[in-house]
Amino acid sequence: MRIAHGCALIVGCVLLLAGGMLHAAEAEVPVKADAKGKVLQLLQAIGWEADEQQWILAGGEKTADILKSYLQDENRPEHIRLRALHVLRHFAPKAYILQFSRARHSLGLRRMAVKTMAEQWGAKALKELKDLAVDAEPLVRDAVASCLALIDGPATVNLLKTMASTEKHPIVSDTIGQALRLRKKLEKSRLPAYR
Repeated sequence: MRIAHGCALIVGCVLLLAGGMLHAAEAEVPVKADAKGKVLQLLQAIGWEADEQQWILAGGEKTADILKSYLQDENRPEHIRLRALHVLRHFAPKAYILQFSRARHSLGLRRMAVKTMAEQWGAKALKELKDLAVDAEPLVRDAVASCLALIDGPATVNLLKTMASTEKHPIVSDTIGQALRLRKKLEKSRLPAYR
């Protein structure tokens, strides 16, 4: 019994050492990920909001197509799809982003589309944001109000005031009020906002 236990211990040590050498050998050979894998790695990373150049380095000329494939893959986790949509602001036209604000998409994608349009196009997205300000889904209207708080101009304040006069949902009404107060503060301090 003692010999069998001793043999098992020796075999275990040999396997452990062999495994360690295998891992050491693997560490010395860099794994080459293809463009799609590199883009996915960035989408999964903690600092996923990399600048446009990092996305181009990861995906090359196929970056937009790769991001679109992750966005449209309904089997992907929602956070990967949301991040892909947000990053596409660098590579896709406003109309492409806008389509994800429509009712047939998840609420998360709809809200991210609102945020992405506001951040990327600012006042140039006001027409689209105005249409979404009367959406049937309160959380989409809430996202619109939050984003409008950070877009400069009198048209933005007017849209927020219009929303305030018609909004019935208490959470959205509160967000509109906060957005109007923030716009007033930003105007007084002249802090930069989305343009």
